[in-house]
Amino acid sequence: MITEHHSKNKWILLLVFGVLFFIGVLFYYISSKQDVSQAVLQNPPAWSAAYISAQSWPPQVHFEAGSDQLNCPETPPESSLPQRTALRKINGRDYCVRALSEGAAGSVYTQYSYSTAVNDGIVTLDFTLRFPRCENYDDPQKTECSNERETFDLDTLVDEMAQNLKFTE
Repeated sequence: MITEHHSKNKWILLLVFGVLFFIGVLFYYISSKQDVSQAVLQNPPAWSAAYISAQSWPPQVHFEAGSDQLNCPETPPESSLPQRTALRKINGRDYCVRALSEGAAGSVYTQYSYSTAVNDGIVTLDFTLRFPRCENYDDPQKTECSNERETFDLDTLVDEMAQNLKFTE
């Protein structure tokens, strides 16, 4: 009688492990078949500024598929926090722009993070730029530097890159 009971427990245990194994294999198969997209930067533009320099270029691209809701908790304009966050409209598209600046030896380094909804997801471009303190130059470089700072259109450059991303699976 003990051996019959013991044998019955073995079969129940084998059945439970078999069902668990089958569920695990099924879960692995389903999760591996989901579409996973990546965003790849196609032909990033060459850097053309004379005074503003790119410290990390081309930008790092991150893509979060499945959510096209742009979450952008803005920093109040009067905030003294080192990181600033603002919602900007660039060429008709919403961007969440985060910027963190630090000064060092005559320059300001700013880490940028631009996020926008693209291809049923959120794409983020991360990079760092170096801005010299133009007042440290003598003229005519001082004026050239200041003019470049005033006319440099970073938003349009980033929008062009974000709209020309290639998506792979």
